Amino acid sequence: MKFHIFRNNKGFTLIEVMLSLALIFLLVFTLYKFFLEAYDYTMENKSKTIAVNIARNVVNYMEKQNFFVMEKYIEQNKGSDKFVKLTWENCVEDQSCVKKDEEGNRNLSDCGVARFEDFPLFTSGVDDEGNEIADGSICLSVLAPIINNMDYKDNNQVVVYLTEFYEEKSINDQIIDLLKSENDEAEITKGINSIIGTKSPDYQSQLLKIFVVVTWNEKRDNIVLEGVISDEAFR
Repeated sequence: MKFHIFRNNKGFTLIEVMLSLALIFLLVFTLYKFFLEAYDYTMENKSKTIAVNIARNVVNYMEKQNFFVMEKYIEQNKGSDKFVKLTWENCVEDQSCVKKDEEGNRNLSDCGVARFEDFPLFTSGVDDEGNEIADGSICLSVLAPIINNMDYKDNNQVVVYLTEFYEEKSINDQIIDLLKSENDEAEITKGINSIIGTKSPDYQSQLLKIFVVVTWNEKRDNIVLEGVISDEAFR
């Protein structure tokens, strides 16, 4: 019995080669697109996580600030608005009574103890060894961090909105929704003033409200966290 082995000595036709290449290209392109989207998703989540951690750090920092200094700052700077805006530029802000001595250091001799509003807005105090820390240095590391070679000082990506305390939940929710979606400063000012309106604050001389905003992606909502600065007597 003889077995016949069929052979095709003609090879592939041009159409068959082109179809094979097209299928291979389609497969490679699909896999490349899948991995590219997965990479973008991972990097976006990483950026969002960093932004959330920055916001949490700012909230923790602000909640430790001197209540009376912040209260006086609102009174002096809000004007006709219902809030004041703080950025890294406020970290080294000196008030009127703070002078410079011959060596360029701060001289507080003209600042009365009761005049909280005359002291630097963000004082750093001393370190664990009792050495004085330059005022504003800690503030700058919090409100203008540099993470993974990204300087959050650029375009004021970290902003704090400081208001009087309003217990009504809807007020806080509306402000948070506004700050998540809006980046235009004029619209933010208009929006916050409209939301608070003529409502009277709660727990005056005891509590202040802070909203921390971190801008991390132009195509995504801002990260917004809230916190409270309380009178030291209630901490």
